[in-house]
Amino acid sequence: GVVPVTPKTPSTDIPTNTVKEAQPDQLTKTVDLTVNYVNSDGTTFTGDVPTNHKQQVTFTGTAYVDKVTGKLVNAKKQADGTWVVDDSNTQAPQVIWTVKD
Repeated sequence: GVVPVTPKTPSTDIPTNTVKEAQPDQLTKTVDLTVNYVNSDGTTFTGDVPTNHKQQVTFTGTAYVDKVTGKLVNAKKQADGTWVVDDSNTQAPQVIWTVKD
């Protein structure tokens, strides 16, 4: 079987040998974005810079972990709500990142 791991997954639900990149404390990333304004000719912008020129975006990850091996796997959800390894997906398994609300 497979367990989906997110930043909110209780430690009791995580297989003991889960790889580091799939641990809940590794599944939140915050990125700082600074917009630098310049004139169309490339010269320094001297007008009023909008107040939102510095922004922060937080991403949360979901990792699908094999309950036995603790390794990342590609997974698919069954009709009954359980997760299983998706053998038809031949891409390397990876954490799936989304923008946090």
